[in-house]
Amino acid sequence: MDLACLCIPPREQLAVVDAAMRRGLLSREQLEAFSQGSSARRRWLDQMADARSESLSETCARIELIEAGLSVEPQCELPAVGRVDFLVEGAVVVEIDSEAHHAGEKARARDGRRDRAAITQGFSPLRYMFHDALERPGEIVADVVATLMRMGRLTPTVRTKLDQAARVSGWRSLR
Repeated sequence: MDLACLCIPPREQLAVVDAAMRRGLLSREQLEAFSQGSSARRRWLDQMADARSESLSETCARIELIEAGLSVEPQCELPAVGRVDFLVEGAVVVEIDSEAHHAGEKARARDGRRDRAAITQGFSPLRYMFHDALERPGEIVADVVATLMRMGRLTPTVRTKLDQAARVSGWRSLR
């Protein structure tokens, strides 16, 4: 995995690292011992790696949200709702759905019950398909920010974090 920096982009390497950590194939200590690629990329991998990520699409969405300056809690347990993919700024529930686990009438009914339970507790659920996170992660960030604004949760601190993140011009190469 260390050598992956030589042939794949940083986010793809992070997804591989996340998956390996989740499956117990890579420890934090082993990650910290990576020696290939730039020191900036290794630091970024170390800071961003999270064994709670359950898929490539979750890794992509999580990184986009974090790099936008938002506070993200992956795999958060909410009473009466259960585990959600992300709780953003303590207010917005973001779910990244796959066809495998969210297709069919029973799955849609379950998702609807969970969304309603989240709403009754004051959370705003947003649901995306896996390809949205892979192809249009910026739209997820825009929706989350708009939802936070609508909820009156875009505090000066959050605005400052968003402004600081916006000043960083796009995706920085960490190769």
